[in-house]
Amino acid sequence: WKMPQDGERVEYVVKTNGRPMKAKIELWQGPIRKTHELTIDMQDGDKTPFRAILKYKKGPQVLKISNIGPYEFPLMAAVHVPTNERAEKLRKMTEDLFEKSPKEFVQGGPGGS
Repeated sequence: WKMPQDGERVEYVVKTNGRPMKAKIELWQGPIRKTHELTIDMQDGDKTPFRAILKYKKGPQVLKISNIGPYEFPLMAAVHVPTNERAEKLRKMTEDLFEKSPKEFVQGGPGGS
């Protein structure tokens, strides 16, 4: 999905018809720069569809949603770029959620818990 150059956020949903779901979500800026990558692995993509809001920099961006599971387990994806007004509401909602939520540092490295 090609993102509009004046957009800043995209909403997307990935689900299946009740089968396992393995998907990869990538945001590309140009042909060689991947700025976001997420792998999803779920047992039932109908009971637990994956929903997300992704903020991105203005400019030419492409959201790529790939099914990395077997072809017997198709998935469905819906992508929506909100209006500027809706994007502002989403920004405020996610910032408020982050500010009000308890936080912990999560260290990287091998053998993390």
